[in-house]
Amino acid sequence: MTSPPATARDPRSHSTVPRLVREYIRERPRHVALVVDGRRSLTLGDWDTAATSLARGLHARGVRRGDRVAVLCPPGGWWDHAVATLALHRLGAAAVPLPPGLPAGEAGRRMAHCGVVGLIRPSGAHESCPGGWTDTLGELTRRSGGAAPADEAFPGDVADILHTSGTTTGRAKPVAVTHANLTHGRAARGRFTADAPHVLCAVPVGTNAAHSALMMALTSPATVHVLSAPDPETAAEAAAGLGTATVVLPPHAVRHWAATDITRQHDLAGLAALMVGSGPVAPASVARLHRVLPQARILAGYGSTESAPAFLNNPLPTGYLSGLTPSARSAVSLGSPADGTEVMVTDETGSPVGVGERGWIHLRHPAPRRSYVALPEEEAQTFRPDGWTRTGDLGHIDGEGKVHFFDRAAHVLVRDGHTLSSSELENTLLWLPEVVEAAVFALPPADEQGNGRGQIVAAATVNGPVHEGRLRERMEDMLAREDRPDRLVVLDTLPRGDLGKVLKWRLARECADRAL
Repeated sequence: MTSPPATARDPRSHSTVPRLVREYIRERPRHVALVVDGRRSLTLGDWDTAATSLARGLHARGVRRGDRVAVLCPPGGWWDHAVATLALHRLGAAAVPLPPGLPAGEAGRRMAHCGVVGLIRPSGAHESCPGGWTDTLGELTRRSGGAAPADEAFPGDVADILHTSGTTTGRAKPVAVTHANLTHGRAARGRFTADAPHVLCAVPVGTNAAHSALMMALTSPATVHVLSAPDPETAAEAAAGLGTATVVLPPHAVRHWAATDITRQHDLAGLAALMVGSGPVAPASVARLHRVLPQARILAGYGSTESAPAFLNNPLPTGYLSGLTPSARSAVSLGSPADGTEVMVTDETGSPVGVGERGWIHLRHPAPRRSYVALPEEEAQTFRPDGWTRTGDLGHIDGEGKVHFFDRAAHVLVRDGHTLSSSELENTLLWLPEVVEAAVFALPPADEQGNGRGQIVAAATVNGPVHEGRLRERMEDMLAREDRPDRLVVLDTLPRGDLGKVLKWRLARECADRAL
């Protein structure tokens, strides 16, 4: 299935980020592109000046076109991240952002795998580049004597290497993104932001979502606001201070806003639109937000690091769940393809399946595609020669062409031959008003005979004192017997990745270690 094609060819589809940014700077050099914590602002002109100065220092350090340089991002290090990324793009080098809070040894593993030649780190950080140089942004800028190097990037050059979340396997995969991929369609500025003057992106620095926020700041007419501490409460406070704005939130923050009735603490009457990305959003959370934010348009987006800029749009109007059966109210619709995006669902062999049949969700887009870095087996499994990218999710397409999510393939549960969607079970739990977060997963058997473990467990966090037994009874009332988890446990917190996604592999290991 293909969405309606664009009516005109984008004349700047195969450009580079520096070339595109220079065009925008000529138009609006004093436009405030990025604001950190509502205080520190960066105009397009100042961003360009700082990046040019740093590019001189990097050039003096020996960085050339095709090199890869890691950028270690401290909490709140948006300024350094923004300037370093554009400076590396200027030189035709690739930026490899490293978010804060990585496990011990993970930054070194990523740098070694990507073959970086150097590391830009904040003052006071102890991380160093294996086999390469290590400098701070300030030290590199002080090297910036001499003429500024000309923009050396070509459209086919790798601009960034972004890592996937790693929530499925625990190992993040590096994805190479070219300038041509990043700039494809960027001439249609403002389409994503719906002409909002201010867009708050409540996402952590150094992540894929942060990269999207920086690209939006560089190429859209909106002022993009970001936060040093993008937790749900801080995001709500920042949104209240902006008045009329569009807010971009990850699903876990949406769940928090919905479960805590965020409008009791913050005046969000000016919120114009709420955009949810980085994962499917629970229908219960959307329904609760509609009750407390009736004026806000809610839009869910679906895509993957590997398949971008292909994505699906799903406007979620008030009352969209009306008339649905209880089971349908826990299923997730991903919506329809955005302009230029195609979607296909296949069986295990890669052949398309019929309407309503479950299979692997694939996306395709005319933009130059992305690729993995030095992962040939995963590359062959994910990126098809005909341009389709497998997302790793299962779902189906209905008769109206809308895509429906079943589950992450690695999270599907099977018990006695019966297939269960962990996503739908979690969404059912979220209809209980006490439940803030939920994760459903399987524990491995304790031995070859399957003794002791092998159970399906539902873990939940709640918004107050809750009797676990009564909560389980209410959960069972909502589910058919064959769909019920074996155990329900209430926890204080759930382990998360850098974008707030629950790390089920870690949760299962922790629960197994505690012999739940």
